[in-house]
Amino acid sequence: MKIINLSVCVLVKKSPYLIKFLENMKDLADEIVAVVSPDEDIDTIKLLKKYKVNIHFYPWVNNFSWSRNKTLEHANGKWILWLDVDCSISKDNKQKIKAFISKVNNNSTSVLISYYNHKKDDSILVTKNAYLFKNNSGIKFLGSVFEFPSINLKETEASSIFIDHYAYFSDEQRKNMDYYMKIILNELVQYSENEKGLYYFISEHIEGKRWKNALDTSNRFLSKYGSRFFAYTVLNWKAECLFNLDNTDEAIKTLEQALKLNPNYPTAYVNIADIYYKIGDKANAKKYYLDVLNIELDKKNLNQYKLDDLDYIPNLNLGILELEENGYQEAEKYLIKAHQLRPKYKRPILYLEKLYKAKKQRTNIMFYMKKLENPELIDL
Repeated sequence: MKIINLSVCVLVKKSPYLIKFLENMKDLADEIVAVVSPDEDIDTIKLLKKYKVNIHFYPWVNNFSWSRNKTLEHANGKWILWLDVDCSISKDNKQKIKAFISKVNNNSTSVLISYYNHKKDDSILVTKNAYLFKNNSGIKFLGSVFEFPSINLKETEASSIFIDHYAYFSDEQRKNMDYYMKIILNELVQYSENEKGLYYFISEHIEGKRWKNALDTSNRFLSKYGSRFFAYTVLNWKAECLFNLDNTDEAIKTLEQALKLNPNYPTAYVNIADIYYKIGDKANAKKYYLDVLNIELDKKNLNQYKLDDLDYIPNLNLGILELEENGYQEAEKYLIKAHQLRPKYKRPILYLEKLYKAKKQRTNIMFYMKKLENPELIDL
């Protein structure tokens, strides 16, 4: 009998990402467990059967956790990896997952993994959750929307594993957001003024681009819980609101507050640099992008922050800034680094092509033009 070490658990409905997801999981999952609505598209069901997915039909009951927990009921693996079908895992990260679950003396019941949420505006939002946990360890999903597992933090291990998530806040998600918000609001009535409730409210207002509501809720949170260590995250959100409400100076001051709470918070450096970059202050943009590239983090913080992603944006934008000022040598250094960090992203290749056109280096121009013909490039 085949030993099932890893069950990949998903909720499935018709999606353009489904085939790629199933192909991507072939060399990782020992089984895929899918909960599907009884009225799902017949072609989707056929596709799942083709890939020998363990399919279970349940109606949608306005509760993502309920549906997620149904996947757990049917999972046979020693470990659970719960995902969305618009996710992809690189070869290196698959190896890290396999290495972790094969540990002989593994006392952890869950693992923190980063989600690289790719947005349409070329930005990436990095979020963390316990996407990998031991089956039959008492862990269940909580929360009607934006569900999360009921992990024990003392039994949770940090990791450098990350998963790419490509349809984050897609057009379809935007259409459903009002519906999701009604579910969340009903759920949060009972604890609307505690940390969790306010935190959720802020994040949902941010995602819905309701900047004034998000700012008001951020201020409520900070007035009650502003001395907490993780308040720097809320300060970062507050700064985003202020910038989008055309209060640039206050946005920068707020990010500086975040850095006082956590001097090793590279996201704040990137966001300050981004603001200066957007308002055309190239000198300060360079300064803060260089700060995040040079920031020294201890081992604990290195697990906490995904510096691969945070390095990509400064290297790309420093390369663009140097290119604009004809600093070709520095531009080449930064753009090549950005390309190395994200070889499937289109923007570093476009700017490298532009750089070599400016330098009239025909061989390099042809090299990067050829790369741009790759249909699998991501427009980021």
